[in-house]
Formats: sequence, C-alpha cells, structure tokens
Amino acid sequence: MQARLEEEARQHQDLAAQLQSERAAREAQAQRMAEMMQFMQTLGQHTGLAMPPGLFAPPPTPAVAATPVSFRLCFACMT
Repeated sequence: MQARLEEEARQHQDLAAQLQSERAAREAQAQRMAEMMQFMQTLGQHTGLAMPPGLFAPPPTPAVAATPVSFRLCFACMT
C-alpha cells in the first residue's frame, strides 16, 4: 500500500514537472511570436508599408480543415 502511494506521488510529480515544462515552452513560443510581431511592425514602419491584416491570422478550426468525405471513402475502398 505504501509503495503504491509513493508510486502515485512520483507519477504526480513527474506529471507536474512535464506540465510545467510544456507551460514554459508555450510561454517561450508566445514570447518569440510577440517579438516577431514587433519586428514586423517596426519593419513596416521603417519601410512605410502596413502589415497585411491576414498575415498572422489564426489557423483554421479543425472542422473547416477536415478531410473531405470523398477522401475517406477512397481510403476505405483501398483497404
């Protein structure tokens, strides 16, 4: 029983460490993106050009980018 509790505590710590690592990676990615956006805006100001509004548009939602039914049917026919 004690070993099981220790194992669960270790797993919990491992998971917490992994989540912390992923959170740090996401924050670093967000920081890089913010710096890139700032650079692009500065570049646009120096050249006198405005940044196109759709340049950094968010990616499409999965429902919009889903595989067409015909591809699924063709794949099903091949298997």
